[in-house]
Amino acid sequence: MINASSITVLQSCAPERPAWVCSCLDGVERWALSKTFDYRCLDDRFFDILPDWYREKLTGRGPILSDLARLLHIRKLLELGADAVIWLDADTLIIDSDWSPPMPEHSLLGAECWLQRNKRGKLEVKRQPHNAFMMFVQASPILDFLIHTTQSIIQRIDGDHIAPQVVGPKLLKALHPLADFELEHKAAAMSTDLLVGLMEEDRDLLMFYRNAQLSTPALVNVCASLHGTDPEIDLAVVPGGEERLKAGHRGGIGGDVAIAGQGGQAQGFADVFQGGQAVIATALTGEIVGSVATIVRPVRLRTTCSVTALRWAIATASSLATSWARLPVKPVCRVG
Repeated sequence: MINASSITVLQSCAPERPAWVCSCLDGVERWALSKTFDYRCLDDRFFDILPDWYREKLTGRGPILSDLARLLHIRKLLELGADAVIWLDADTLIIDSDWSPPMPEHSLLGAECWLQRNKRGKLEVKRQPHNAFMMFVQASPILDFLIHTTQSIIQRIDGDHIAPQVVGPKLLKALHPLADFELEHKAAAMSTDLLVGLMEEDRDLLMFYRNAQLSTPALVNVCASLHGTDPEIDLAVVPGGEERLKAGHRGGIGGDVAIAGQGGQAQGFADVFQGGQAVIATALTGEIVGSVATIVRPVRLRTTCSVTALRWAIATASSLATSWARLPVKPVCRVG
């Protein structure tokens, strides 16, 4: 029998981080401690565990560096006596704080119900593993295999042609049809289409997603790097930004950022759920979470500034929780 006190929750994040990431980290820490799990959050020394050759070949490729570093730290904690280790990416939002992951036979990975549009513009979901949530016990045969395979791929690959996620989600997705990993469907991930649907109050899209879910999410990885989120955003440049942020964490008004690039095309959303945690939870679960749930629509800016230029916009908050909660939740349909 494994005791909760012998389970470690592990995260990593740079000391300088936007407030919305701090909110995510705080939420995970509170959740872990409420379960009497051990909690650890590593700073940039997180990467010190990597082999020198790996770091040199992947200079500036933080996500790929992290793909191996998390596995090595998990193995180290297991070797030091932890019965199980849970990894959660820093941009993971806890939705159901009462949820606890089941103890796996040996390994457990997060499961995407990845919402996207196909070439004809029709909504579809793809079910596949992700590594923003990982749980391993000491008996895991998969952990050492992933460490070996990750290093082998990076050692042999052309350094000038390394695709994003090549030894992260893409590797897991390639292996899953053969290995049949145990997946936790309550550990979800947010696609860009789902994010935009939340922001634009797309009832049809949200209904499609809810019907496609195999399980109501207990936590969701925001996948900030895929949405163009800038980690260096400073709320101080937003009039009333700090106040809006604090109010947002209590379920009040939040803010959003549009990053404008060359030619006036918006490059992505930042701090998208800032102040809207309750709204996202409501939209994904169909339940009211918190007394007030509001979120700010993104504003696309048009400018001829360079891609690094930031333009801030705060839109009027729109109360969405009530309307979303009224959407009927139909029986699950199997898609993809």
